[in-house]
Amino acid sequence: MNPNIAVKRLEGPLSYDDYALFYNSTSGNVFCLDVKEKKLVWKKDLSEQYFQGQYWSFCVSNGKVFSTAWSYSSLTVSSYDMTNGNLLWKADFEDKIEESLREFYINKPGYNFNSFIATDGKNVYCGDSFGNIFSVDAATGDLNWQLKSLGFIRGEGFANIKPMISKDTLYLIASGEDDSSFVYAINTETSKILWRHPISKESVFPVEVADGKIYFEDGLCIKELSN
Repeated sequence: MNPNIAVKRLEGPLSYDDYALFYNSTSGNVFCLDVKEKKLVWKKDLSEQYFQGQYWSFCVSNGKVFSTAWSYSSLTVSSYDMTNGNLLWKADFEDKIEESLREFYINKPGYNFNSFIATDGKNVYCGDSFGNIFSVDAATGDLNWQLKSLGFIRGEGFANIKPMISKDTLYLIASGEDDSSFVYAINTETSKILWRHPISKESVFPVEVADGKIYFEDGLCIKELSN
């Protein structure tokens, strides 16, 4: 790499053993380093493979890289071997966005769009800004379930509202058409919404779970909920 060339929107590292993954969530450029040997292991320009994708998100677990490539009408989820960059599987979910909801948010000023992704090692949970959430088998890419139209969800590349997983529960923040916002708790096995808790305004920080409690921004303070 040329040290004199500025790199925009470089995110990471996502680490596994001696490997560290860096990526650009806008362009789809991703590369993996062996930090022990201090050398580049592999790099990819995912935009060449998913030319319709506009925004990418990544997560790492058990030596695998999981990524989403999202456009306004489709979502592609892929898995790669972190040690060599080889594609393990790819799943395409096209035309899963309800037209009315998509048009509502696209025509609303001030909204940024993205995809998001997280994993518990067994399954991958991903989705788009329009409130579609998918559970995918981490080993095969098979679809477990889809939850539709939860509400507007900001992608991790913008307001950093990424899913948090703890004890078979997926936590995230979504806002409705009337600009009300909620913290959602979703069962990862069934997609059932266990509860939702209102917050005073749209948060710009992700939900965090620690010591059996859920923490999130609510206005100008950090709020705590007990499980």
